[in-house]
Amino acid sequence: MLYFAPWKITLVIILCLAGVAFTVPNFFSEKTAAVLPDWLPHKQVNLGLDLQGGSHLLLEVEAGVVVKERLNALVDSVRDTLKIKRDGRRVGYRSLGVVGDAVNVTIRNSDQLALAVDEIEKLAVPVQGNVVSGIAGGRDIVVEVIEGNKVKVALTEEAIRERRRSAIEQSIEIVRRRIDELGTREPTIQRQGEDRILVQVPGLQD
Repeated sequence: MLYFAPWKITLVIILCLAGVAFTVPNFFSEKTAAVLPDWLPHKQVNLGLDLQGGSHLLLEVEAGVVVKERLNALVDSVRDTLKIKRDGRRVGYRSLGVVGDAVNVTIRNSDQLALAVDEIEKLAVPVQGNVVSGIAGGRDIVVEVIEGNKVKVALTEEAIRERRRSAIEQSIEIVRRRIDELGTREPTIQRQGEDRILVQVPGLQD
């Protein structure tokens, strides 16, 4: 017959009772668990989405919108810079606007073409890249003459990637703040793919 020292039996009993005490809140609703005696634990085990159900959403961020916003802002900036008088006259232009994924403008006089390109290039701003995103941090636009006196102003690839990344991060932060306002425990909010956000909220049905 096996023999166990009394202190070992006592220790096992204490551990079993402690385990039962810690599981007690899980047998009640959150409201009931909150009013349990102070000497009992109040924290419940957080069941995952597969056990207690909840909301599973896949949100798509229209990252292309921020690119269009930058292009529209460039139209205004190009217009303003070409209006400035240099050597007593302005740079004449026509057909200024967004065409596809770039801004096009036609300079009226060929002798002002080089000046126009130089001034438009000054509108470039540094790309706010970082090591994590792998973006080097160059200029955000490239200016080139494509035919005749037509000038094309396009966003660089790194500028487009950075604007999309920034849009995704801002969207994730907004979603996180709104979910936190609901008092939900341990939601999963993470980027999925290029322009999607995965949201999983255990216990939230709406």
